[in-house]
Amino acid sequence: MRRVTSGQAGIIRIGFTATSAYGVLGGLLATVREHLPQVDVVLHELVTRDQIDRLSGNALDLGLARPPAARPELESRRFRAEPLLAALPAGHPLTDDANPLELAEFHGTDMVMYSPTEARYFHELLVTTFGNADVQPIYVQHVSQIHTALALVQVGLGTALVPATAARLHFEGVTFRDVRLPEPNPVELQLVWRRTNDNPALHALLGML
Repeated sequence: MRRVTSGQAGIIRIGFTATSAYGVLGGLLATVREHLPQVDVVLHELVTRDQIDRLSGNALDLGLARPPAARPELESRRFRAEPLLAALPAGHPLTDDANPLELAEFHGTDMVMYSPTEARYFHELLVTTFGNADVQPIYVQHVSQIHTALALVQVGLGTALVPATAARLHFEGVTFRDVRLPEPNPVELQLVWRRTNDNPALHALLGML
């Protein structure tokens, strides 16, 4: 019982987005295994919107989610930030350029975009990024998942901008290039939890992250 009340044992229910599984989730789980070996982790792969709902309803302890977590009952803090990369299909002219690409090079070109409802964070990020640069790509499809965007790039439907960790998926024929951006690491991932959550294991883990 003493280990439970100190957070050294117990259960943590963690929600995560698919892209966070490519990068930060493994490190977080390694932290739990090393420092909290008697804490069991229950994982739930969920889009940010569903994580926020479950956190508000006390059905999750911790979320790895995209900002904002704009509910008064929730607390959040920035956990990681990463660049956007251009994903290019085989034979695309921009694959020959080893230098960081300029946003203007995507003006009037076919691009896979994110859904404004199912992938709102990435949709708004790209709309803002291109809008501020006065660049207008031609959006040929709207998708909800990063791996779907890469699959469409792979078959030549267009380019895509994806978080850097997505390059670990290694889609054959897809080339990744750096993009020159006003903010070098615009893709944010947050830790989100309910303010009144009194799970000792949660607070023990938060103290290590």
